[in-house]
Amino acid sequence: MERISVSVVLAGISAILLTIFGIWSTAMMALVVLIALDIASGWTRAIIQKELSSSASWKGMLKKLLIFGAVALANQADVLAGSGILIKSAVVVFYCATEGLSVLENLAAVGLPIPPVLRNALKQLNGKKFTPPP
Repeated sequence: MERISVSVVLAGISAILLTIFGIWSTAMMALVVLIALDIASGWTRAIIQKELSSSASWKGMLKKLLIFGAVALANQADVLAGSGILIKSAVVVFYCATEGLSVLENLAAVGLPIPPVLRNALKQLNGKKFTPPP
């Protein structure tokens, strides 16, 4: 009986998430992986640079949560517009690119080699904010 209850609860949670976020695509999986990599690389960067801050960590985590809010909003816009997954896909790909660049920036900041083309892209996107280590 307990096993059935757990299954029912999990099915209910899955149904709610599916309603909020829509179908689970490979782009959504990539976004989750990139967010996890960004969190891990950001913490590593902060530890190496001796700048670890719980308030900064919480602020970053809240931003990640808002990314999922943006994805949910885009999915609901798709539902209202009847556009399939067009808007949601655009939002997910945008945040995948943003998270990927953030991971690259963290890797460069701790001294890992970054290909020159990507290093130049980071410089252009971030202006004076990005200063790679010597």
